[in-house]
Amino acid sequence: MIKCCIFDLDGTVLDTLGTITYYVNVALERFGIRTISEEECKYFVGEGARVLISRALKSRGVYTDELAREVYDFYDRAYKSCPSYLTKPFDGISEMLTSLKERGIKLALLSNKQHNVTYDAIEYFFPGIFDTVVGGKEGVPLKPDPTAALSIMRELSVDAENVAYIGDTSTDMKTGKNINAKLTIGVCWGFRDKDELWANGADRVVSEVFDIYREVVSVD
Repeated sequence: MIKCCIFDLDGTVLDTLGTITYYVNVALERFGIRTISEEECKYFVGEGARVLISRALKSRGVYTDELAREVYDFYDRAYKSCPSYLTKPFDGISEMLTSLKERGIKLALLSNKQHNVTYDAIEYFFPGIFDTVVGGKEGVPLKPDPTAALSIMRELSVDAENVAYIGDTSTDMKTGKNINAKLTIGVCWGFRDKDELWANGADRVVSEVFDIYREVVSVD
């Protein structure tokens, strides 16, 4: 039986592709670098903002360590100035989360996005829904390292056999496997396609939001 669902943020519960692309491009333009498309951004995200910026710079053939630091710092300040700009929950997500919560299933949110931005986004879009929210913190490895997810499990007093992990990228599928989650679910409305999700360990791949609920409650 699933007693806890751990969700990814970007591309899973919140549609942030436009937001991330916008702020990356604000930063790139500040340094005279050609901007990226949303399609490119889909494949640059997933391992934290520093990796995102590094990938964007490498795609334009201008990467240096110093430039990456400067562009990241500008991106970080710009994003924090208005993190909800262009962001919205995916259709049906709030209702699906509420349905899980009403069944007594604990809900957690784990993101590689900085903790304060992650926390503020969840409080803004899903007040009172999640039992715990964890973003990237200094000294804690990012996903797919299992450290943060295992900490969530200890906090909520749940074992791996009672956990479902839900996300939209290979990073998330690997995270689910690294914590030995009973069920790892990939969603098709996010940043990556179903082939990547299956190839990286998804137990289920869903294309409709309420399929998450159906898969979770079907586990004995």
